[in-house]
Amino acid sequence: LKPYLKVVKELTNNKLGNSSNVNLGHLKEGVLGNCRSTFLASDIMVSKPHWNDLSYTQKIALLLHECLHCEYGINHTRDIRDSFMCPKDIMHPNLAIQGCADMNLGNYIEQANEYIKKRRQEAKQCNAFHPFPKSIL
Repeated sequence: LKPYLKVVKELTNNKLGNSSNVNLGHLKEGVLGNCRSTFLASDIMVSKPHWNDLSYTQKIALLLHECLHCEYGINHTRDIRDSFMCPKDIMHPNLAIQGCADMNLGNYIEQANEYIKKRRQEAKQCNAFHPFPKSIL
C-alpha cells in the first residue's frame, strides 16, 4: 500500500496521506475501504480480498477517496454519473470500474485537490472559534 499512498501524496502536494494509517484487512461484503477517524489519528482499512483485483487507477482512486474521508471529513456525494454511467465525483459512494477510473482519474485528482482547498479555507476561517488540527491547515 505504501507505494500507492506515496502517489496520493504526490498528486495532492503532500496534503493527503500524511495522517492516515492504511492497512489491508477484512471488511463486510461489498465494502472496499473504510475510514475510522478520531481527533488524534485516522485509520484506513482496505479490503484485502479485493485489493489485488483492482487496477492501478482504481487503487489510487480508492485511496484518494478514503483519505478525503479520514483526513478532511469529506462525505459521499449523490449518485451522479456521466453519459458512460461512470461516477462523476471522487466521493461517489461506489468505486469506479476500471474503464471509468482510467478515463476519469485526472478529474478525480482535480476534485480531490478542490475538496482539500475548500476544507482548508473553511478551517482557516473558523480556526479562531474551533481550532482544527494543524495537519489540515
